[in-house]
Amino acid sequence: MPNFDSIQSVKNSAISLTETINLKDSILLKDTLAKIDTPVVDVFKAYIGISHPSFPNTEVWVFGTLIVLFSILVFSFNRSSTWTKESLRYFFKMKVRTSYFNKTTLNDFYSKSILILFSIGVFSLYSYLHIYKPESGFHFNNFIYLFLVFLAFYLLKYIIISILGYVFLESANLKTALEYYYNILIFLAISLFPLLFCQIYMNQNFVFIVQTISLIFGIIALVLLTIKFFQIFFNNLLVSFYILLYLCTLEILPLFILYRVVRMFV
Repeated sequence: MPNFDSIQSVKNSAISLTETINLKDSILLKDTLAKIDTPVVDVFKAYIGISHPSFPNTEVWVFGTLIVLFSILVFSFNRSSTWTKESLRYFFKMKVRTSYFNKTTLNDFYSKSILILFSIGVFSLYSYLHIYKPESGFHFNNFIYLFLVFLAFYLLKYIIISILGYVFLESANLKTALEYYYNILIFLAISLFPLLFCQIYMNQNFVFIVQTISLIFGIIALVLLTIKFFQIFFNNLLVSFYILLYLCTLEILPLFILYRVVRMFV
């Protein structure tokens, strides 16, 4: 005899299963209609990567600065190259001719002023190459800061030398010393200028050789400056002590101070 409770239980289970299926179908139908009615928007997902590091050989402003410096050099030589030939002619002579420096023309003065700006630009860019860190980048505003620092350094040195020379030296000897001083700095900048191209755009394996050559040029400039000061001012043993004291206090020591100031700005 059939069990009516079992039959009723099976019937109720079938009805419940049918309602569940119908409910799922209705949910899917509503979701489908909702997807049809809602506009589809594609969301673009981008991943922020690591920016390309800034190096001197990848910066456009570095190449532009080198071109500007080269143009200044060519312009100054085309404007007046007489003083360059004459200064090289009398530079290595033992007897100092103060009369030559009294014949400086206006064009020579303008050319030397432009070349002093050229030397400031070369020294600023060369110093920036030696102290910058690759992770911090090679930026134009830092170069401008260094240029202004070197310009202030030049002006301050000129004021100090002029004051000391006015108090302790004759005017003719002071003018001769200043002429040789700035000539040596200009020739040092001209010598370092091709090395800037080499250090920036050559293979990094040759950077050490370029830096060594630059250091040799700097030492030669310091030796020539010392020799010229002895030729101009030396007349007894006591004067040699004053010359060495000047070189240590106003030539070598300010370089360390300048280095600390440059590191502070970069």
